Amino acid sequence: MAIATFLVGTETSRQEQHLSHVRQTADEVSRKVVPLSELIANIRYDVAQVQQWLTDVSATRGLDGLDDGPAKADEFAKAFAQHAENAHAVARELGLSEMVRSIAATQAAFPPFYELGQRMSRAYVDGGPVTGNAMMGQFDAVAESMDKEMERLLSTMEEVRGERLNSLDAAVTDIEASAATLKTLLVTTATVTLLLIAASIVFLRLAVVGPIDRMRLTMTRMATGDLRAEVGFERRGDEIGQMADAVRVFREAGLENERLRAEQERARVAGEEERRQSLAAMADTVERETRTAVEQVARHAGQMASNAEAMAASAGMVSDNSQTVAAAANQALVNAQTVAAAANELSASIREIGRQVTASVSVTGQAVEKAGSASAIIGHLSEAVERIGAVARLIGDIASQTNLLALNATIEAARAGEAGKGFAVVAQEVKNLANQTARSTEEIATLITDVQSVTRQAVDRVGEVAATIDQVSDISSSIAAAVEEQDAATREIARTVNETSHAAQEVSSRIALVSDEANQTGERADGMRAAAGDVAQSIDDLQSVLVRVVRTATSDVDRRRRARFQIDLPCTIDGAVAGTDCKARIANLSSGGAMIVDAPMIAAGTPGTLRAPGLSRPVPFTVKSCEPGRLHVKFHVPEADQPALDHDLETLARGMAPNRSAA
Repeated sequence: MAIATFLVGTETSRQEQHLSHVRQTADEVSRKVVPLSELIANIRYDVAQVQQWLTDVSATRGLDGLDDGPAKADEFAKAFAQHAENAHAVARELGLSEMVRSIAATQAAFPPFYELGQRMSRAYVDGGPVTGNAMMGQFDAVAESMDKEMERLLSTMEEVRGERLNSLDAAVTDIEASAATLKTLLVTTATVTLLLIAASIVFLRLAVVGPIDRMRLTMTRMATGDLRAEVGFERRGDEIGQMADAVRVFREAGLENERLRAEQERARVAGEEERRQSLAAMADTVERETRTAVEQVARHAGQMASNAEAMAASAGMVSDNSQTVAAAANQALVNAQTVAAAANELSASIREIGRQVTASVSVTGQAVEKAGSASAIIGHLSEAVERIGAVARLIGDIASQTNLLALNATIEAARAGEAGKGFAVVAQEVKNLANQTARSTEEIATLITDVQSVTRQAVDRVGEVAATIDQVSDISSSIAAAVEEQDAATREIARTVNETSHAAQEVSSRIALVSDEANQTGERADGMRAAAGDVAQSIDDLQSVLVRVVRTATSDVDRRRRARFQIDLPCTIDGAVAGTDCKARIANLSSGGAMIVDAPMIAAGTPGTLRAPGLSRPVPFTVKSCEPGRLHVKFHVPEADQPALDHDLETLARGMAPNRSAA
């Protein structure tokens, strides 16, 4: 299939190349060769028309109404030049060197032909048939040469057209051959594929299906109990051979099970004797461990009695010292009350001082703000004064100019005659200046009014500043009075603190004695607590030993119905047991119960739920017994969920041996 795909791709690429060539050639023929053929035809037509119109003059001799021959000939001569130039460009673009030379030869032969025809037509018009006929022969010879060039040009055009058409035919033939090859290749590929499929079916039937059917018959015989059946396919290394090896493993396992059943029967007989010996050993162990535990309990009880007597004596001493401490505490209490009252007065005085200081700061801030406002107003006043000065200078200038104009008016008035008109002009200018002076005077009055207003505002602000300063003075007086009160309260506090210091010294010494006795009492209590813990631990050890000895002395007295495995698995006990989800660890596990360590103390009979990695679902339980840091729980699994729990236990304990010595 890969080879066929490669060949098909190769043929397809060749067809694409042929099609591209056909497309390119057809485009060239349609856009260039056909227009070139039309241009050659137009060139031939133009030459024929030039010859026809120039020859017609021999008959008309340029008479009125028949003198358009030369003009028509000139029109077609221009058309010839244009068509020849276009044909030359197209031929050069196509790379047709022979055609380019033919067109160039035709262009070179046309000017002599046309010039001789023009002279012949003029000869007929000017000299009549006698003169014109003399040149007719020369023109016919040139025209014949021109016809040969045109025939050569047409022949070259036919060759180009035939060459392009032959190229198209060859490309189409190649495409048809490639299509036939592709069809043959596809048919061959399909035939080979069908043959391979048929061969594969036969091979699978002989090499796979048949051996599998034989193995199926063999496994059926083994299922009915015939473990001696031959499997075969020993030397086969493929998947069939691997399956045969697996079937042989099953057969060997069945034979091994038969052997184990025989050995179990022999072990049962030997177990009877082992059971009798184990029961005797259990009795000796119980007696020895019980005697040791009782002796430890008696020894720890004596220690607890002596510690109790010492604690009673310490309690008496603590009682005496406590009375003395109570008296000193009463005295310290009275002094503390006095200090508290003085402190309250001092606090009130301090608050008053703070309030007055705050008011002083506020008033001072207002004074600062008002002083700033007064400064701004005074600045405004200064600016207004400056503007008054500028206006005053303007008035001075106007006055000076008025004086000058007045002088000019006097001089003009002294003159006679027409000079009176100049006096009138000067008088008008003086009038304008007088108007400006009046307006300036009004602005000066306005500015003076502003200055007066600003001055009054400044006076008011200064008065406010003075009032603010008076307020600051009053506040300072209040602060002085509050300071005197604070001084008196401070002296009272100092006296009371001295008395309190003496009482505190007495309390400190008594408390030191009480602390020593309390430490001794704590040490004795710790000793009693440790002794009590030892007693409890001894009893727990005795209980564990008895249980372990009784349960593990022999397999006949083992009361467990299910195998228990020693594991270390984190777990969670739900909130119904401990109030919240509690983290612990499973020490050993069976399908009927578990022992959980690092667990809180939970009363026997309390229900709960156990969750652990490897358990597919929560397991409900009931607490059977509780020891410090250890719980024994019994599972209560619904019958429908028991297979899932057994499967989880089998997965967790894979490769482990049952622990027969776990308590």
